Amino acid sequence: MDTSEPFVNGWPVVLLILIVCGGCVVERHPRCRAIGKKLAVWTFLLSFLYFVFAPNSGDAPSPNLISAGIASLILAGMVLGVSWLVLPPLSFVYDSTLGGVFRSLKRLASASRERRQERRRIRQWERDRPERERESANRLNAQKRRDDAKAACDALFALAAPEIGTRFSKQDYIEFVSKYMADTAPPEVVEERAEQLKAIIRQHQERVEPSRSQKSLQELSAWFEERLGEIQSVPDERLRKTLIVQLKARYSDLTSTMLAEMSP
Repeated sequence: MDTSEPFVNGWPVVLLILIVCGGCVVERHPRCRAIGKKLAVWTFLLSFLYFVFAPNSGDAPSPNLISAGIASLILAGMVLGVSWLVLPPLSFVYDSTLGGVFRSLKRLASASRERRQERRRIRQWERDRPERERESANRLNAQKRRDDAKAACDALFALAAPEIGTRFSKQDYIEFVSKYMADTAPPEVVEERAEQLKAIIRQHQERVEPSRSQKSLQELSAWFEERLGEIQSVPDERLRKTLIVQLKARYSDLTSTMLAEMSP
């Protein structure tokens, strides 16, 4: 196939005019510019393959690669210039007619989809309502148990504070409650800690004294072991050690006193 034909009759001038004019038209249309470049690239590739591999007619000489490349480049430039001239007006017409219709349909479809999703969310919300109500009731019940346990400790400490204030101060009480009876803890744990705290307050209130009913060393020893077991369950290590020291000192004094009373 003869590829010298594109160079006849001033095709390079026409090509230059098309590209320059097309570049001016497409200057504010980057999307059209990109489409034109893609069309030009495909035109170059396809025309080059055609010039190289298409069968020759008659006695026409076979083109070499350079002439095929130049001819393909000229055709690609023509397609580029024409597309840059034509695509912006076509894009404007499309946006003013069918494009507006398609955009409206897309907005309607999107709005319809959002309404369906909202209806599904509402139905799911309604289905989950019993579970939410149960969870809310469980949270309220758990918090009530915590509050009741703390209130019982508050009442007991308020009664005992005048007597035990020097050994178990208000600050000690507040630290114990905030550390071991927080609202984030399970209600069972708070109730268990509340019983321990009440036992601590009672021990201070009794001044670590056994009841008057203990008449023998065996009973006194049993009282000591019982108190020691209660103290071992105290979670605060510093307070636990203090109570154990007080208990042992008092047990030693009581044992000495009882032995003195029992001696003739």
